Amino acid sequence: MTNDTRLPRHPLDVVAGYDGSPAAAAAVSWAAREAHLRGARLRLITSVHYPAFPLERTLPLSRDAAAPVVRHLETAADAVCAEGRRLAAKAMDESDITLEQTTNGPARALIDASQGAGLVVVGSRGRGGAVSALLGSVSLAVTAHAHCTAVVVPMLDEGRDEEGPVVVGVEGSQPSDVALMVAADLAARHHRPLMVLSAWQVELAPGLQSLGWDQWDRDMVAKTESRATADAERAAAAARERHPELVVTTQVMERPAGPALSSASHCAYAVVVGTRGLGGFDRLLLGSVSRSTMHHAGCPVVVARG
Repeated sequence: MTNDTRLPRHPLDVVAGYDGSPAAAAAVSWAAREAHLRGARLRLITSVHYPAFPLERTLPLSRDAAAPVVRHLETAADAVCAEGRRLAAKAMDESDITLEQTTNGPARALIDASQGAGLVVVGSRGRGGAVSALLGSVSLAVTAHAHCTAVVVPMLDEGRDEEGPVVVGVEGSQPSDVALMVAADLAARHHRPLMVLSAWQVELAPGLQSLGWDQWDRDMVAKTESRATADAERAAAAARERHPELVVTTQVMERPAGPALSSASHCAYAVVVGTRGLGGFDRLLLGSVSRSTMHHAGCPVVVARG
């Protein structure tokens, strides 16, 4: 695998959490490929965190009593780190991989590491136990509070077609524009097509049709669909301008944004969303659908931050 020198370099580190679980392994593999294509280092972080032993606050006797358990945790964490390095080294130069152990909880460790990073990657859920907390809770915390773009990687079915497009949800807001640029760069780096998806819906309060509002309803539907189509076309034009070689398609759907993105994810390489979107009854807030997308996605979900 070689870097494409036509694409911009991203020297900022890629950060990934690893706890030995299958979802974390998928996250590390994805993060390593991305770091390689960006020309960046990969920082693998393992949290040695066991709340039953708050060592910084224990008495000396308690610390001595806890020592065998602590040594066991540290040994287990060493093994997990080595395993993570082996996984990452399949996709990138081992000299570009650093290993870090922290006694902070995994969410706090990854959020702190995201400061100054280019990307932070986590599995959708972890194995739990003594080496780290469940990455299910970690993934929600990291995507909500990371200082850079965050990626949640689910367990992917073996034999899954990875030739699908990068899908990005757009709805005309500034965070949506950020998501579009992140998605276009991702698609170009991985030589995937880009699908620009704009979902829309109109919800009337029950009984309005019976009050003679049918024409208003039809007008609002036409206006909302037209605006969603225009959002998609503008986004596609911006992506083509940024990467002229990129194959870009659009899809406009009368459907809530969360289910639309989740459905598209099962045939996608990745789905990209913004941190939040436009309010109003005719638009769904992209921030509110990101959790739904992560829970139901069949591919990695990228929560883009500028």
